[in-house]
Amino acid sequence: MLTKLKSRTTFKRLFTFFTAMSLLTVSLLSWGGTLTDAKLAGLIGEGTDGYIGIIQTKVAQDIKNAVTKANKTRKEKYNVAAQKGNTSLDKVEVIGGQRWIKKTAVGNYIQNAAGDWIKKK
Repeated sequence: MLTKLKSRTTFKRLFTFFTAMSLLTVSLLSWGGTLTDAKLAGLIGEGTDGYIGIIQTKVAQDIKNAVTKANKTRKEKYNVAAQKGNTSLDKVEVIGGQRWIKKTAVGNYIQNAAGDWIKKK
């Protein structure tokens, strides 16, 4: 009985977390044009910390603004997921980073474990 209860609680936490992550994906679609173009140009990339990183020194202010807004939205969603999943923000950010890196297109920049920005193959 106790095992079933733990399994149900774990399932609910995971379901809540993945629902929040899905909502985050949908909420960022409106930023797709600017961010997608900047990714294709090699100006920004997906970081291991779950946030978009600016990887070039000369980036237009509108792109910086879009990155800041997208990262703010991500952080808000990560906080919600962490609270609902009864876990730390750090853990949710790392999982988010893994998911964003997995989802980003081949040829876009991603951050590796050493902190270097590399093109996704």
